[in-house]
Amino acid sequence: MPPPLHPPPLNVQTPGFAHYSLAWSPFHNSRLALASSANYGLVGNGRLHIVSLLPGSVNGLNIDKQFDTQDGLFDVAWSEIHENQLAVASGDGSIKLFDVMINVREGDLPIRIWHEHTREAFSVDWSNIRKDQFMSCSWEGSIKIWTPELQRSVTTIPAHQACVYQALYSPHLPDIVASCSADGTLRIFDIRAPVSAQSLTNPVALPALTVPGSATELLTLDWNKYQQFYIATGGVDKVIRVWDCRMIRLGADANTSGPGGGQIGGACEAYLAGHEYAVRKVNWSPHRADVLASASYDMTCRIWTTKQGVPSSLLYIHDAHSEFVSGCAWSLYDEGILGTCAWDCRLNVFRPEF
Repeated sequence: MPPPLHPPPLNVQTPGFAHYSLAWSPFHNSRLALASSANYGLVGNGRLHIVSLLPGSVNGLNIDKQFDTQDGLFDVAWSEIHENQLAVASGDGSIKLFDVMINVREGDLPIRIWHEHTREAFSVDWSNIRKDQFMSCSWEGSIKIWTPELQRSVTTIPAHQACVYQALYSPHLPDIVASCSADGTLRIFDIRAPVSAQSLTNPVALPALTVPGSATELLTLDWNKYQQFYIATGGVDKVIRVWDCRMIRLGADANTSGPGGGQIGGACEAYLAGHEYAVRKVNWSPHRADVLASASYDMTCRIWTTKQGVPSSLLYIHDAHSEFVSGCAWSLYDEGILGTCAWDCRLNVFRPEF
């Protein structure tokens, strides 16, 4: 019996601009944002696309507006307090805030620019609890906390001595953030704690918890939306792991020779293998505690369950892209709707069947 035919995804293409990240609006269920870069982010301009779902149109998606930047864009996050504003992380280390309703005669310009990072800013995340606050992380190893009203960062956390690829607020605790790095660790920080660096020449803040997540680079993480201390990670070793961060190592197992110090812990509750190349993005479902999606350099997006006793943890494979899949995100309003973006300059929106 032939496999069932799945309806083709809604899609839109942005020729010349490879996608790095996408984000669904927390205010409008049919609005997305895309962060993209010319020449795959190696050199050249960036572009922020504002996309709307139009199910009755030819491809189902429409680019409403775009903003050009002088350097590539690597991540995007919608404001939690203003429905038309969003922040982007740029390859020149800057963080830019755009308002989609403001037009400038000589081009659409950001309403604010912060430039404190000394290397590529690779991730930006807006707090869904403390809604006037967002943060960024950079390849220089730092995390910075911002508020739109101030011209300088509120706090700088020297989090790692290697590239920080992603940093996210806890969706449960407003002062807790997590980061993952090229050093293979997942670290959790309390931003209320004073930043006491261990070394003047190579400062690294003391994390509340360090999870030795991989022997290779960790590229992505996401907090579970229902289980407060569960975090999924993915990286170069092609495996997705789910960590229970309540577990603290004691005795000899608690010692660490690496920089950063603090408590060592984390129990691996799920080990999801199947991707053929590095995992670039993980995203927990906002509607189901056991379901997460992953994007990979193997040109697929995969959907997994962490339920015990099921025949297979792998629920679905989306293989409609022809280049590295760099981003995936679940719709915040419509259960089961998933968006994926890739270096093939194509955004797909679909409902996987599982």
